[in-house]
Amino acid sequence: MAAEDMYPSISIVMPNYNQGHFLEQAIVSLLRQNYPFLEILVMDGGSTDASVDILQQYDEAIHWVSEPDNGQTDALNKGFRQASGDIIGFLNADDILLPGTLWGVAELFRQYPETIWVTGEYDVIDSHGQSRDQLVRLYKRAQRDVVQWFPRLFSFVLGVNNPYIQPSTFWRREVHTEVGYLREDLDLVMDYEWWWRLYQAYGAPKIVPFVWSLFRVHEDSKGGQFFGQRLAEQWRVAQEYQVPRWQLMLHRFHNQVVTWMYSRGIS
Repeated sequence: MAAEDMYPSISIVMPNYNQGHFLEQAIVSLLRQNYPFLEILVMDGGSTDASVDILQQYDEAIHWVSEPDNGQTDALNKGFRQASGDIIGFLNADDILLPGTLWGVAELFRQYPETIWVTGEYDVIDSHGQSRDQLVRLYKRAQRDVVQWFPRLFSFVLGVNNPYIQPSTFWRREVHTEVGYLREDLDLVMDYEWWWRLYQAYGAPKIVPFVWSLFRVHEDSKGGQFFGQRLAEQWRVAQEYQVPRWQLMLHRFHNQVVTWMYSRGIS
């Protein structure tokens, strides 16, 4: 096979702590990709539920470790440092990667070798796998569509909101050599800050219209449990990246509107 026809290897890092009731679904969603050049690294933070029993069932198909860590960001960085794939992504233990995603990601990086990072679409589900928050998702999709056509607006959109979802975003492994790893002082918006760093180093991501993942929001997830704190941490990061004051006002207004929508159960 000619070098230009070869598909890249992909490493997916999965942080987990006591998400045993979702963990197997997440692992199976990766194994069912049937992608031959896939490395799965599960970084378990010393779970006390059934997580380790589940991991042991997949011992031959995944790489995993269960040990105390300093939280999700620390677990992710441990996995990223061990990853050997050409392409890197991460999937939380309560999320799902949709069939065909990794083949689509690989084909995109293969066809466009200049691409450094890419992001796709997603759906939002609840603890039972039922669709939720569709108005918020469509609102964010509209923002991604704008950036897809006008990449120069990436920093404006990111300064107001974070419309990019982590399980549908992938990047080349070499970026870690150039821009480092996730910031471990951030517990809720480490991905948001990572988007800023990737943008400053490489420009806007390639945005594709394919739904690649299911992002789960439930009462035990960070997205469902710490929504207000997440927006406050996001505001702080936006300030650090010197978002203009008028844009920060839009950011604050946006946060208030979205918080109101979630509090009223508008979906």
